[in-house]
Amino acid sequence: MKRMAWLLMVAGVAGSGVAAAQDAETDEELAVAVKAYMAGHDQVTMDEAVRRLQVQAELAPFSENLQGEFAERFTAIRLMHAPDQYIRVDLKGDRPVPSRVIRTASGETRVEFRVGRTFTQEEFRTRIKDTAPLIRSLIPGVSGITGFAGDNRVVVSIEGNADEAARYARVLPKIERVSGLKVELEHSQGRESNASNASGGAVLQNNNDYCTTGFAVLHKATNTRGIITAAHCPDALIYGNYGSTQNNTKVTFPLTFQNAIFDGSHDVQWHTIPAPHGVTQEVFGSSNSEYGKRSIMFMYAAPMEDSNLCFRGAVSGYSCGRVVSVTHVPEGTCGASIACNPDWVRVEGSALSCTGGDSGAAVFWQNSGFGIVKSGKWTGVGAGNCDRLTVMPFGRVSALGLRGL
Repeated sequence: MKRMAWLLMVAGVAGSGVAAAQDAETDEELAVAVKAYMAGHDQVTMDEAVRRLQVQAELAPFSENLQGEFAERFTAIRLMHAPDQYIRVDLKGDRPVPSRVIRTASGETRVEFRVGRTFTQEEFRTRIKDTAPLIRSLIPGVSGITGFAGDNRVVVSIEGNADEAARYARVLPKIERVSGLKVELEHSQGRESNASNASGGAVLQNNNDYCTTGFAVLHKATNTRGIITAAHCPDALIYGNYGSTQNNTKVTFPLTFQNAIFDGSHDVQWHTIPAPHGVTQEVFGSSNSEYGKRSIMFMYAAPMEDSNLCFRGAVSGYSCGRVVSVTHVPEGTCGASIACNPDWVRVEGSALSCTGGDSGAAVFWQNSGFGIVKSGKWTGVGAGNCDRLTVMPFGRVSALGLRGL
């Protein structure tokens, strides 16, 4: 795609030109991110938005550490934005935990703990998974189920209109009694589509099918490097190093399929690269310039709720949104006879853009990677036309014996 992934060894660029291009790309990416952030937080000044976004980029390792520290009680972790920016950790059980302060290079962030939650996050996921068949049987036209573990709540999305939602409201008490969850309805929400089959200059192609490359990975058992994309994309793929040259020619070559997993919780395949090419952990951001690629320094299993994520799609280009949920069920996108589990990340945003051809794209925030594009629901191409985007969290690649470079 115009694409989003790291590049295969293309050499020989003047250092000063690279630095200038990278600075320009960074400024443009920041402008896009600030605009998206302020659209959802209009009480925040531009300077404060810049500061918050910079702090956000430094919080991911602390988020993972907090989840590990409270693993037996962990329910949810969310980045809060009012009255200031802080982290809220939800925990099962009544034992209180004192507040604390995280100090990073760009500032301080307090951490507040909210106890008394009913389920841990894994228990909450299991509860949604066990209740989903009942939801589907009582509410025709379910297009998604989105969980909010910290609030012990699920939102059931339906394709029908407000009148249909009103009719189905009568079955909600039964679902709540059986599940122990608060249940709400969201109407006029069409099903998502796995985001492949776009037209235009793509990174990965097979005849007329297009997808996007994700992150570089290492197969732990064999120490073999490769790249990932979505498993619902074709297995036989040709990589096109769009816009770059090697000896004044475009770099294209076939990838070698290694393995894939496509089920209710996974949508990922990986490929190796033919010699003499290699992979580096870089992504395209606000443009497809060879000299403006962003290095991904850290890989994380999953993002925090209400944190920001960005990606670059083929037709959709570069855009950013916020994490709405990390326990989302993208109904109908996990295979013809496989039910999706509540293991996916839902992203939304007033300036978010997505369309066909984005499948497999690397999803990141500044220099940290968090997952790959799985599916989306869009009404057109351009900022604000992506109703929602579903991301497979990067931690799921471990099922194939992979880790980030």
